[in-house]
Order: sequence, then C-alpha cells, then structure tokens
Amino acid sequence: KGKTAAPVAKPKEGKGGDSGEAKDANMGRAAKILERMVNLNTYEDIAQDFKFWEDASDQFREGEGTLLPLWKFYNERVKGKHVTAVRWNPKHPDLFAVGYGSYDFMKQGSGMLCLYSLKNPSHPESVWSTLSGVMCLDWHPTEDALLCVGLYD
Repeated sequence: KGKTAAPVAKPKEGKGGDSGEAKDANMGRAAKILERMVNLNTYEDIAQDFKFWEDASDQFREGEGTLLPLWKFYNERVKGKHVTAVRWNPKHPDLFAVGYGSYDFMKQGSGMLCLYSLKNPSHPESVWSTLSGVMCLDWHPTEDALLCVGLYD
C-alpha cells in the first residue's frame, strides 16, 4: 500500500499573511507618501505661487517678465559636478530628471542621475551613480517610466 508524505511545515508569516520583506516595502511606500504630504503642507505657499503667481508690474514691461525663485534642488552627493541635462517627465508634470557630469572634457569622472519631484523638494526621489558623466537624457514619449541616458564614454 502507498505511503503518504509527511506534511511539510511552512515558514510562519506575520499577521495579515505578509512576509517581512513585503511589510518593509509597504512601510517604505507609506513613509514616502507621508513625507510627501508633510512637505506639501510645508511648501504649500510656494506651490501656490508656482501655480498662480502673477506680478502686477509685468504689464509695464513690454516683452519681459519676472522670475520668482521658488525651490533649490540640491543633493550633497553632486557637489563639484555640473548640471549637464534636465528633462521634465511628459506624463507627470511634477517629476523631472537631472543629469550631472563635467563640461571639462580633460577632467572626466563619475556622473550622477537624480529624479526630483515638486511634491518633495527637500531631496531627490531617486539617485543613481554612473561610471562616467551624464551628457544628455530624455524621457520616452509614450512610456513615461523609461528614461534614456547618454554618458560621456
């Protein structure tokens, strides 16, 4: 007669059936959303200026306008590098990519690619280091998650 296999113990999962890695990923996403909400409240006046600011003196300047600096996007890791490319995402109007490299072609080094969002101007959404400087970049016209990056080498 056939023997039945002994039951195999499954690893215990946390409450709700999620593994620890899934909980960590969910917690990371929740923290990012919470950070964006806090920053949106912190920078609400600047966001409103960005959308609706009108300078009354512009009507007296023929062919000219004024520039109102709102945000300073900076990352300590890009210190000493030049901004070599900037592109706004075609589908998400608050997201843009910035490429860092060097215009001094005799002194090339590593580069960096940062994604910034107007929803969180305090630091970049994502940062990638490159072995050589970023010279150009562009978003795919229909696939908004694809970014093409050209490097110095």
